[in-house]
Amino acid sequence: MKLRSLGIAGLLSALGMTVIGCGDEPTVQGTTGSSSSSSSSGEAGSGGNGGTAGAGGTAGAGGTAGAGGMAGAGGAGGMAGAGGMAGGGGSGGSMVPVELCSNDLDDDGDGNVDCKDPKCAMQAICGKLIINEVDYDQTDVDTTEFIELYNAGMTDITLDGLEVVLINGNGGTSVEYETIPLSGTVTAGQYFVLAAAGVMNIDPGAATQTLTVAVQNGGTPATPSPDAILLRDTVNSLGLDAICYECPPTGMPAYNFNGVDYPLYVGTPSSVTDAATPATPNRSIIRFPNGAYTGDDSIDWRATTILTPGAANQVATEVCVDGMMLDEDADELADCADPDCVAFPACIPPEICDNGMDEDFDMMADCADSDCDMQACGPNGLVCSMNMCACPGGAMEMACDDMMDNDCDALIDCNDPDCTGTPACSVEICDNGLDEDGDMMTDCADSDCDMQACGTNGLVCNMNMCACPSGMTTEAMCNDMLDEDCDGMTDCMDSDCALDPACFKLEVTMVDYPVIAHGGALVVTGSGFMGATGVTIGGTNAMFTVDSDTQITIASVDDATPLAMQDLVVMTPNGNTMPFGVTVVRLQISESDSDTENVNNADAFEFIEISTGVPNVNLQGYTVVLWNGNGDVSYRAMHLNVNADANGLILLGNTSVVPTPIITFPNNTHQNGADAIAIHQADPTAYPANTTLANGANRIIDALVYDTADADDVGLLDALLWPAGDPRRVQVDETPHSANMSRSIQRCNDGRRDGRLFVTEVPTPGVVNTVTCP
Repeated sequence: MKLRSLGIAGLLSALGMTVIGCGDEPTVQGTTGSSSSSSSSGEAGSGGNGGTAGAGGTAGAGGTAGAGGMAGAGGAGGMAGAGGMAGGGGSGGSMVPVELCSNDLDDDGDGNVDCKDPKCAMQAICGKLIINEVDYDQTDVDTTEFIELYNAGMTDITLDGLEVVLINGNGGTSVEYETIPLSGTVTAGQYFVLAAAGVMNIDPGAATQTLTVAVQNGGTPATPSPDAILLRDTVNSLGLDAICYECPPTGMPAYNFNGVDYPLYVGTPSSVTDAATPATPNRSIIRFPNGAYTGDDSIDWRATTILTPGAANQVATEVCVDGMMLDEDADELADCADPDCVAFPACIPPEICDNGMDEDFDMMADCADSDCDMQACGPNGLVCSMNMCACPGGAMEMACDDMMDNDCDALIDCNDPDCTGTPACSVEICDNGLDEDGDMMTDCADSDCDMQACGTNGLVCNMNMCACPSGMTTEAMCNDMLDEDCDGMTDCMDSDCALDPACFKLEVTMVDYPVIAHGGALVVTGSGFMGATGVTIGGTNAMFTVDSDTQITIASVDDATPLAMQDLVVMTPNGNTMPFGVTVVRLQISESDSDTENVNNADAFEFIEISTGVPNVNLQGYTVVLWNGNGDVSYRAMHLNVNADANGLILLGNTSVVPTPIITFPNNTHQNGADAIAIHQADPTAYPANTTLANGANRIIDALVYDTADADDVGLLDALLWPAGDPRRVQVDETPHSANMSRSIQRCNDGRRDGRLFVTEVPTPGVVNTVTCP
């Protein structure tokens, strides 16, 4: 049962108790009775009448009851009169409960929680209000800056309680430099433009507010520097949307306000800029297509030269030959350098005559194309002639003393066998296998070649053999800059010196997964690994294989390895490597809701929640794969190349889910079962639709096999969890309660690939689970 806040009076009223006011003085409407006259006959006098009761206090907190009147004094020998009755207290007032839209409570007791309550329909947190277009930089003085918001949802949204926060990213920090409170209402599909007074082309159908502060430019075209714009909900302390512009690949740190972190980008940050350049003098940055929100800023945002404040975003078409090298579509590629112009006649490249390709699209390649007549078509002087690649001088060396390769075989004069025995070639050449002087001796076997060069790297003829003058076959010294063994490798470049103290290095230089999950494989690259005796991560021993002197493979990082940043150390007989930092995460399926309330006959509140155990980490290289129990094949793969939130959670789901998932998928995607969810250590390209378990059930980090009152799927259980008989091999039912559409499957304890560690409870997307295991 969820409790909501009531006033004291309302609480007591609900319990059927009377509220007595405490703050009003009693009001006396009558007077006390006076004593009666004494009877001459000695009879007792009549008692005086009691005073009238005072009025009760007014409603609110109940008023104090009025005091009764004083009793009348008795006559001589008579009895005293009775006192007046006390007045009743006033009725207590009541408090009207208000629904808060993001606390997972039914505050007003009407059976509807948060955004499912009609009272929250116009709250931005329950809609889809996004930053859609920004123009922060103009050619000269910035006088026409604007920020456009777009209501991409189906309901009207009130702007009260929202503000636009302008954030400076200079120096690697995120510091607020202006805050702009918003007001008014944006209807469904309408645009709201926060614009400087100089913006004259705002669509008349848009709502507007004057922008009275300057928006920072971020940097210059030569030296960009990130800045950001945040749309913040001050009532719920939530960021509704943000754009980091001119962002580096590492993004900007989250903006912190009153202890709450507000991320400034989603997915991969966008490096987009609207900085004016000679090629595109007037630009803005936009979501394109209009209102695009895929969860990846690098995909959703681009520049445009068509500014549309208050209207749908547009992109110009590239003019392929404009005479001025203008970049009309603002993609940083002008004219023929733009892929849009690849088929434009003036942009078709000339035919290259030796690569087997038809560059000019005339159905003729290389020498078959008349464009190649007498053009080079190969090495050594080959040219195209009569649709063939041939040597102009013919097939044999015609002259043996002209320093030319007449037959295009890369052999000149006496080096060409065609010249053997000719007068010009009577001198023995010692490294070509020919007997130029006709004495039946070739190369070093001919005494004419004694101490003559017979090969590369200093080889000479000596005693009828081609050898190194030093007589060495291995490198003698590894720090003298000499090639003693004539193998072309000097000092540490020669493999002979691999273990020489002057050349030996023991170090880790990189890993293939800087963020490594429990159960994940890790490839370690460096040098000096041969004979390694141990590898530890965070002090925990890892099972490993030495692949070579430069590579070690850890097949599975132990679940006992500590989380967060840890030191990786390789131990060898020659010493230990310096610690190399890796981030260890516990990557688990935290919550799943596949059977939800319907919108237009489709499940519209489906979600999957992933926990990492470490805040703000990026999970590039990990993929959530949805497995279909009908045929046991994959039906969707989603790359986790996003940052976890401050609680280490990543939320995937429909756009109606609150909070908005960082990765979204269409309604009715998450099948009800019997099906499965698995986290794989691989890119999504490894799991195209209909991938079989035989080809795809590998590198599994965690998995959940579930159903909605269905029979167990043996194939999914065997491949993704464990073989029959293992106690962890449990298929979880989302419907142990009758109202299954108001229940989700939630993890109740840590442990990968263990179906025993889940229960069903009221859905809590984006919130750390607090349920306990039975």
